[in-house]
Amino acid sequence: LQTIRILDLDTGVSAATIAHDARIDWLDLSLKATKLLFRDKRRQLHLYNVETQTRTTLLAYASYVNWVPGADVVVAQNRGSLCVWYHIDSPDKVTVVPIKGDVEEIERADGKTDVIV
Repeated sequence: LQTIRILDLDTGVSAATIAHDARIDWLDLSLKATKLLFRDKRRQLHLYNVETQTRTTLLAYASYVNWVPGADVVVAQNRGSLCVWYHIDSPDKVTVVPIKGDVEEIERADGKTDVIV
C-alpha cells in the first residue's frame, strides 16, 4: 500500500491522506493546490480533489501528463491520443485528439498553449 499525504506547510495540518495500491511514479498539485494529479506504475492517471476528498481515474495507459502552466487545465497522452481536460472540475468532459508521436512538453506564452510532439 502506498500513501500520499498533503500537508499545509503554514499550519502543519494534514489536508489529505490518500492510500493507493500501486507505486506512484509521478504526482503534481494544481496551481491553487486544490487538485492532485498522480500516475501509478500501471500508468493509471488519477485526479484527487483535496477539498471534497474524492478520487477519479482519468485515463489508462497515460505515458505523459502535466498541468498547463498557469492554468487548471490538464494535458495527457495515452497511446495515440492527446487528452485535454479544460474544466478539471468536470473530469468526464475530456477533449481527445489523435496524434502521432510522443508529447515532449507544454509551452504557454502570450495567451497561447502549444503541445510539443
